[in-house]
Amino acid sequence: MSTPDDVRKLRDQLLTVLDEDAQNTALLASRLDAITQESGIGVHAALLLILTHLAFEEEEARQHWEAILAHRGRISTALGRDAGVRVAALDYFLHINRRLTNPTMIDLRMRDATDAGSDVDSRTGLATERRFRAAVQAELRRARRYNIKASVVLADLDGFRRANERFGELVCDRLLREAAILLGNGIRDIDVAARPGGDALAVLLPETDRSGALLVAERLRRSVESYFGRRESGGTPVGLTISAGVVCYPEDATTPELL
Repeated sequence: MSTPDDVRKLRDQLLTVLDEDAQNTALLASRLDAITQESGIGVHAALLLILTHLAFEEEEARQHWEAILAHRGRISTALGRDAGVRVAALDYFLHINRRLTNPTMIDLRMRDATDAGSDVDSRTGLATERRFRAAVQAELRRARRYNIKASVVLADLDGFRRANERFGELVCDRLLREAAILLGNGIRDIDVAARPGGDALAVLLPETDRSGALLVAERLRRSVESYFGRRESGGTPVGLTISAGVVCYPEDATTPELL
């Protein structure tokens, strides 16, 4: 199983390949093959996952990659300039293969670009633990002042470690992001969704009692079970579920630390 250091090293190698060798198709192919032999990892699948968030088995990924390079040649000729690998991959999956319905292209540099002082978690786009704790403190001050309730939902993705072993870190990064999107879709603008760490997700619910918090937690549980029940990676069902608990101010705790 690949370690986090192995994954970061692979990303760095792929970034170097794209930046240095993207103009030379033959050299690009040979460099990818060399990395495959060195690492034992299916780099074509890893590269497409990073570029498009689409998961393929290595052989299928290699076929798509060759088709992308051919497509790049065609659109470069039509444009009168090199279209680049990223643009070719996006256009291929949008208009030729039609696998992308929500086009997202990310640069490898973005994977490790999170500022240590950032309030946004780079893997999910949710609030960091630091920002979440600050939001809880501010909300409890407001709740005490106006004699209103506030609640917190804390959830964990069941079996996420096993999924990491089955699908690899790159795929599970995407699954974690998808779970975060499901969470964000089910809450209000005044709520604060966060990733405290690992596979944990949390949401601060201002002006919400226990019953309201339970409804949010149950809605998240159902949406995760439904979505990941249909979600596959490389033809294998993902099948993630979620477990969650709720806590309410002031019944359960009266300070941010206890909450």
